[in-house]
Amino acid sequence: MESGVFLALPLGVMCLHRAAVWLAARRKRVRVGDGGMDPVTWLRPLKPGVPGIARKLEEFLGCVGVGDEVIFGVEEASAEVELCRVLAARWSCVKVVVCERGAAANPKVAKLLAMTPGATHSRWILADAEALIDAEFADAFRREWSAGGADVLTAGYHFTGMKTWPQWMDALAIIQTLWPGLEVVRAFGRMTFTLGACTAVRRSDIEAIGGWEALACELAEDRRLGALLVGKGRRVRLSEAILSMEVDPIGWRDYWRHQRRVAVTYRVATPMGALGMIVTRGFSLSLLVAVIFPSWMTLACLVAAAVLHLGSVAGQARRLGVKLGPHVGLSLIAELVETACWALSWLSRRVWWGGKWRWITWRGQIDAGKNGRAG
Repeated sequence: MESGVFLALPLGVMCLHRAAVWLAARRKRVRVGDGGMDPVTWLRPLKPGVPGIARKLEEFLGCVGVGDEVIFGVEEASAEVELCRVLAARWSCVKVVVCERGAAANPKVAKLLAMTPGATHSRWILADAEALIDAEFADAFRREWSAGGADVLTAGYHFTGMKTWPQWMDALAIIQTLWPGLEVVRAFGRMTFTLGACTAVRRSDIEAIGGWEALACELAEDRRLGALLVGKGRRVRLSEAILSMEVDPIGWRDYWRHQRRVAVTYRVATPMGALGMIVTRGFSLSLLVAVIFPSWMTLACLVAAAVLHLGSVAGQARRLGVKLGPHVGLSLIAELVETACWALSWLSRRVWWGGKWRWITWRGQIDAGKNGRAG
């Protein structure tokens, strides 16, 4: 009997974790009143090759407020340079900054270093190239920042536009891993990080942490940004508005490399938090136990874990407005992949990012001396 209870432990831990997420998701939402709409500078560092970038930027510019400024940071000799110059000719609020490669080990920070010296306003909103910013999101996000009482506002996100299995599995990782953690932190903890998809911050707060130079070599620059700001006494808040991000056109190898990078990023950003993530992998642990100790009990626990996992993912997807349909079954495979990447993250110090291998120190910084070594 005692051994049976021990073998059922992964399922029990899984139930406790899912219960905490369920309670967090059902918390009473904070109502944010209508805040002012002070002019802001939108900062969009654009990485090369984002599909449909012209359409995304056109829609985005259509919801920019009166008096706002938009700065596009583009890599030299990239196709996006000409596109952004065409947009600048049509929209008076647009500025284009051509960024030199290699100004910082982190390619996103390298662009921000070049973009922000010319920013007109003191209030900045950073948004990734893949972000689908429409009028509803932009208005809600800005008003919440003005009226919500937080110094820094950051938005969670979900992927859209999935057509292939690798894309669906990449999107499922956000639903089944990122969002449960965000829900629990928002309900029971304190935000000590930002999310790279979209973050609102003041120029003075960036200057207080030493400028973008403080993040130049960070792999997880968004998490480090939040930690530094909290260290300076700033309050970070997770927005009630949820951003849609168009999924990249990835294949199986790209999906695997992306999950490897995500796992390494978690590990270097919050080692103890990453170590504790193993207790949230209820289905993976139940499968491992069932393989090592095959019996009717472990098989029953495995089935129960699978049903609980699928139900949790389906519920989270509904809250995010994502229609999974039959693709919910892929979440079981996606969890096994994430678990494998979690295990490998403790043995690896390199990630594939921006078309090349980047070596990472144990403190989460990009090792410029080894940058670009092939794997």
